[in-house]
Amino acid sequence: MDKTLYVTQKGGIDEMNIGTKLNIAGIFNDGEGGLQYKNATVIMDGYTLVEQAIANYPSQNGDSGAPIYYNLDDDNVQLVGIHVGKGCNITHVDDRSFAVPGCNAQNKNAIYKVFSPWENVEESLGID
Repeated sequence: MDKTLYVTQKGGIDEMNIGTKLNIAGIFNDGEGGLQYKNATVIMDGYTLVEQAIANYPSQNGDSGAPIYYNLDDDNVQLVGIHVGKGCNITHVDDRSFAVPGCNAQNKNAIYKVFSPWENVEESLGID
């Protein structure tokens, strides 16, 4: 189903509660999941990403770069971030570190999906 969504707000992840329903609009996946963690440090494929957010929306290879958004109403959305990928090792979440159970180099079906909050994207690119 094709549907036009209008971005009427950007950012705001810091004000959202854990469990807030977020959506991905990926090339392969278009679905909903809950916000699980904010301000996480994630180790993915040897890279360390800081100040990331974690959710459990559906995604797969090829969805990287997809917008992550919050539905304001039927047509208007709040762009909250950009999908990065999935990660096995997450650190500095509530002063804890943990690995996704069963996630390893052979089995990358991580249950945690990582996205960069929009404010970080703007800062990195020098836009507002």
